[in-house]
Amino acid sequence: MHKGLGLVADVFNHFDFDKLPGDTSLGHVRYTTAGSNRLMNVQPFYAETASGEFGLAHNGNLTNVERLRAQLIADGAIFASTSDTEVIQHLIARGPQGVPRVETIINALNQIEGAYSLLLMYDDRMFAVRDPKGFRPLAIGRLDDAWVFASETCAFDLIGATYERDVQPGEIFEVTRDGKTQSYFPFGVTKESPCIFEY
Repeated sequence: MHKGLGLVADVFNHFDFDKLPGDTSLGHVRYTTAGSNRLMNVQPFYAETASGEFGLAHNGNLTNVERLRAQLIADGAIFASTSDTEVIQHLIARGPQGVPRVETIINALNQIEGAYSLLLMYDDRMFAVRDPKGFRPLAIGRLDDAWVFASETCAFDLIGATYERDVQPGEIFEVTRDGKTQSYFPFGVTKESPCIFEY
């Protein structure tokens, strides 16, 4: 994993991408809205859990983060950052074991309130998630036979990807390593409320 503060061009200046292992990646450009602007808060976050490893990138703000953080600390959680993203990470890591990963994600998201678009990367699948009100954007694209996701479609233009559609409000979009997709809508119908600054 490679992280840094500053512009993408500065963080990855003289970086050899060919040295990165694997064929899947997760990136994030942070605009500080919660937590301090320090390296410990730079995403994506990574966790090794009893049910496997995962990476997490988050765009948004949780409105019940202080209560959840206090509850998790009381239950023995140790935090390495001040970011609300780490709260989501802990909720997923502490979720039910032995169930499909999407169930663990749903369990975690049922505990949070606020705006979020998430990307979760596991060894065998990826999830793109948007909060039920659709406050933050998240788009789905294709680059040859690969799936790509971004909060801004201009990112697709930079890499030559084509825009397919937006992740719908309240949708969990799953892509497996072999390219199979499935959508889940576990949160019911709510009134959309997109952020006016995002569109």
